Amino acid sequence: DEDEFYLADLLGLAVESPDGAAMGHVKAVNDFGAGDLLEIQPPKGQSWWLPFTRETVPEVLIAQGKLIVVRPDEVE
Repeated sequence: DEDEFYLADLLGLAVESPDGAAMGHVKAVNDFGAGDLLEIQPPKGQSWWLPFTRETVPEVLIAQGKLIVVRPDEVE
């Protein structure tokens, strides 16, 4: 199905904001006990973590090679 994929399929996908701005790529997917987290590597600077939820990742577009991400205010 369109909504089914392996978490490993997310590695390397481009990360974009809802308005199409490039935010980097998925560097890693981890679960430290409280749910899946995506490590996002921006084009410059340190990576940052994002909870992998429908709220923060409303669209997973595997065929297009990207995720649409809404970065919460508390994630700097």
